[in-house]
Amino acid sequence: MSGPDDGIVEVLPLAVLTFVVGALVLSHAWAVVHARTEAAAGARAGARAFVEAGPADALTSAIDAAQASIDPARHDAARWDIAVGGTPGRCRPVTVTVTTTVPLLRLPWIGDSGAVTVRAAHREIVDPFRRGLTGTAGCGA
Repeated sequence: MSGPDDGIVEVLPLAVLTFVVGALVLSHAWAVVHARTEAAAGARAGARAFVEAGPADALTSAIDAAQASIDPARHDAARWDIAVGGTPGRCRPVTVTVTTTVPLLRLPWIGDSGAVTVRAAHREIVDPFRRGLTGTAGCGA
């Protein structure tokens, strides 16, 4: 003889599996959001370091600052690509782009999720009145 609780017992495994898959999807979404935040922080730190550094070490300062802002405990440093565009000089723009790929797990019912490429860029202008640079402060005039 079956009672009203038999339906709950039959549906419970499906509900647990659905909950686990939903939790995995949310964790993947959070991984992408976190990587985007790290990339944006790295791009900002790199651009700021480039603008504040001297002409001789601007590129290495930008790359070092961008790498330092990425949390090594959560992300593999080898999977991050840091590109710096620009040259040190008064009123010249510099753009730092940080790119990474976030791998996604294979989920039941969905199949292979592949990977998501996350990219962030930050652009700054070198201060026209900065000491140590050649040329005149004439931008924006």
